[in-house]
Amino acid sequence: MLNKVYFSALLFLSLTLNAQTSPCKAAHIGKFQVDSGESGITVIERNKKTQTEINEKMGYKARYDIVWIDDCHYELRNRTVIKGKSWEGSSPTDILKAEILKVVNGKVFLRLGSNFSDEVMECEMIKIKS
Repeated sequence: MLNKVYFSALLFLSLTLNAQTSPCKAAHIGKFQVDSGESGITVIERNKKTQTEINEKMGYKARYDIVWIDDCHYELRNRTVIKGKSWEGSSPTDILKAEILKVVNGKVFLRLGSNFSDEVMECEMIKIKS
């Protein structure tokens, strides 16, 4: 009898945890902005398949394919520069890697890396439109 109660409780807990939506999902689609100080504000528009980045101060606009690894990890691939110049030394085959650390009150905290550098940085992105 005790085994049935334990099993039922475990099953209920498992179903409850699986039914919860990952907080990272709030950062999957929408319009965001990142304030990079001297570089200005970059506006990021993201749908299910692409991410477009616009920085008016730098006269730059680019589009990436977005590949979701899981709910909290994604990669930006196949960069296409629409306006402005590519960054010096960069390549369209560069892969930017992002981990969503947490989402709090419309702020998305990220850890960023790439396939072309060992440097890892953290930044904050603000959701401005769903």
